[in-house]
Amino acid sequence: KRADLNLVILKTQANYDLVPANRDLTESEISLLSKTRKEFQLQDALSTLNHPYDYIFIDCPPTLNLLTLNAL
Repeated sequence: KRADLNLVILKTQANYDLVPANRDLTESEISLLSKTRKEFQLQDALSTLNHPYDYIFIDCPPTLNLLTLNAL
C-alpha cells in the first residue's frame, strides 16, 4: 500500500522538505510489477501533494528498474 506523501513529509530547519526512504522501498519494486500504470505510480503519488513545490529532487537507485523508471 502506498503511503500518503503529505503524511510522511519531514520539514527541515534548512527550509526544505524530505520524504525519507525505508526498507519498504525494496518491496515496492516487486509490488509494482503487478500494478496497472506501474510506470506512473510516482507521478500519481506526487499529484496528491498539498504543497506546490517549484522543484522536486528524486534520488534514484543506480539501476534502470521500475523505481528509476518512475522517477524518470
